[in-house]
Amino acid sequence: MKIALFSEVFIPKIDGVVNTTCRLLTYLQERGHPSILFAPSGGPKQYASTPVIGLYGFPLPMYPDLQIVPPIVNVSEQLDAFKPELIHLINPFSLCLAGLWYGLQKNIPVTASYQTDLAGYANYWGVGYLSPIIWAYLRSIHNQADLNFAPSHFTQQELIANQFQRVKVWGRGVDGTLFSPSKFDDTMRYRLSPVSYTHLRAHETPEHLVC
Repeated sequence: MKIALFSEVFIPKIDGVVNTTCRLLTYLQERGHPSILFAPSGGPKQYASTPVIGLYGFPLPMYPDLQIVPPIVNVSEQLDAFKPELIHLINPFSLCLAGLWYGLQKNIPVTASYQTDLAGYANYWGVGYLSPIIWAYLRSIHNQADLNFAPSHFTQQELIANQFQRVKVWGRGVDGTLFSPSKFDDTMRYRLSPVSYTHLRAHETPEHLVC
């Protein structure tokens, strides 16, 4: 399946959304699904087997590491050439609208992932009165998608409570190769958490130690 992905953030920014996107691109390469990614400029031209189309945006005043790419950006030429069979929006807010509109216009299925609690951030930033507006805005985007993904059952229920439609859980796993008990290191564990390390040594045998 040929998949066009749109993400509001990508490398060089590093966060949970970017990490998830990178793992998804690696998975698509391993499964042989051709893909193309539209993201803010400044990152690599390709990740795994996926070409990355960098688009210019402007930094968010309260969060300068985050580039906002306007939804009016023209991506039709690249999409027409790629001929996607599915469009996936990653944490849609601005740039992803370009992908949504293209999919609706061309009658291509659109899926979307909800990954950031922007309404919650509004409370953190001291502008909690904007939370209802943020929920309404995100709901208007997601409810145009054919399917929406939540990272957990808790988030799924929160989205449904805010009248998001067609919400399924797309859970996150743990890399058993990278995070393995075989990598346990006494020195590092004590350095990171002396109290928990001491407790662990007092109650566990070495073969049951985990990192």
